[in-house]
Amino acid sequence: GLSISLASNSFAQNQKKQMVIDTNNSSFEKEKTADEIAESNDEKSVNKMGKFYLGIDALYQNSILSGSAKNPYNYYENHTSPIAIFAGYDNQDFFKIESYYSKSNEKNQISNSENFSTYDLRTKTLGLDFKPYLTFDKKSQASFYLIFGLNYNKIDIAEFNETKIYGIFGNPVSTKITSHNSTVNKISPTFGLGIEYLFYKNFNLRFQYKRNFVNAKIKNSAVLNEVKLIETLGIGVSHAF
Repeated sequence: GLSISLASNSFAQNQKKQMVIDTNNSSFEKEKTADEIAESNDEKSVNKMGKFYLGIDALYQNSILSGSAKNPYNYYENHTSPIAIFAGYDNQDFFKIESYYSKSNEKNQISNSENFSTYDLRTKTLGLDFKPYLTFDKKSQASFYLIFGLNYNKIDIAEFNETKIYGIFGNPVSTKITSHNSTVNKISPTFGLGIEYLFYKNFNLRFQYKRNFVNAKIKNSAVLNEVKLIETLGIGVSHAF
């Protein structure tokens, strides 16, 4: 009878200990779960908050030109590789608003025994873009976006021509110099598209194409009538903070 009662008491005590342990474990798990939920909610709230970013683009720029009697592509260099800097705001849900600035300067020289000419085409662009996007990979935050923008463009052209006039015996007797300069300021719409993804911590890599509908008339030029379009193809890196 004594051994049975001892075994019974031992079993009861073990049960009480186990209940205490289970209760402690259960409360610990509840606290852990509550902490995890709180952390998850904090992360969601942080992710839903907007963020600002800065970056730089390396561009390939192509200007679509038109002339009258002369072909402007025979005189002007319309391809260039400018750099653009940009800053923007991402609402972390649907869209970005971004401003940027780029500048290019291309000079083409044409010379022979009788003539020496230079043709300068300089552009400055200050823009504001609205970028609605769709995230298709949450892990890398990869997204596809459209670009709807408005640009302020300043376009400068300078044409210089020096012609030697020869005498009867083939010796140059005089030089004729002519020059044309023109500056156009134009506000124009822009459309484009791009793709972007997170490649390291807060750094994003992007590829984008933009079409700037400049339609800037050039008044004082012997060659160039209009800068119709400016196309840019770029690769850029941005940092969010």
